[in-house]
This record gives sequence, structure tokens and C-alpha cells, in this order.
Amino acid sequence: DWLEKNGPFDAVIDGANMGHFKPGLHVSSFSR
Repeated sequence: DWLEKNGPFDAVIDGANMGHFKPGLHVSSFSR
């Protein structure tokens, strides 16, 4: 339901923001 409201792109951005609090997640995402 959350994805339907915000869309997959917002989920990716939100995940990237979470990466700042959990180092390593956003690193592997943006290193590609």
C-alpha cells in the first residue's frame, strides 16, 4: 500500500536516506 501511495521511486529515495543512518547500504547502491 505504501508503494502505491508514494511510488517505487520514493521508496528508492527513502532507502537512500536510510542509508545515511545505516552506512554501507547507500554506498553499495550509489557505487554502481
